[in-house]
Amino acid sequence: DKAVDKIVDKFNGNGDNIADSGAANQGTVPGATDAEFGNIPIQQLPEFKTFGIDTNPNSIPEGKALIKEYENAGLTATQAERYAKGLIASGSTLPIKKTISEPLYKVVSTGGKPSDVTPYWFTKKELDNLKSDPANALNRLGIPLQSHSIKFDVFEIKPKGNATIFESTVAPTQQGALKQAGGATQTLVPNRNQFTDAVKTETINLDTQAKK
Repeated sequence: DKAVDKIVDKFNGNGDNIADSGAANQGTVPGATDAEFGNIPIQQLPEFKTFGIDTNPNSIPEGKALIKEYENAGLTATQAERYAKGLIASGSTLPIKKTISEPLYKVVSTGGKPSDVTPYWFTKKELDNLKSDPANALNRLGIPLQSHSIKFDVFEIKPKGNATIFESTVAPTQQGALKQAGGATQTLVPNRNQFTDAVKTETINLDTQAKK
């Protein structure tokens, strides 16, 4: 299956070149954005630390469910366990498995684009929260410094039917002196085969001063 081969290549680092570090897409960066965007070279920034749940995914039902979904996407058992551990660590709560039929969203710095395998998304409700309270948006979403911006492009993916996702609360993060509380609800998508490709829907301005 070409779609599965493409995803496996992406996870193995053999796919199309993307701007972020490959690890960011496999579950080591929390929140509804990854370190895929922005103009600051990642190597010049402080380490991005997540204060989430550190556990062996095979030791809990939620972790086993994540592993199964990654395996359904074409990953090996070893890869699936590694990435499932990262997704669990991105949250302050254990990921809850759900079935949805509604679109999901992601914000990236203007001009950026989500990778084909990034698992971090959020619902329309969180998107509306971001628009209505931009002053707290970055703090709640735990966005890395390299992804901080005033303007963001919004991307949407749609389930091809009933799709399996997981929800957890974004964990607190720290990057140098910048501490973020987290607290937003992130939607984790280990198997992107169940969704359409990401399509840009709009650009939003989070400059609260400009809105006054």
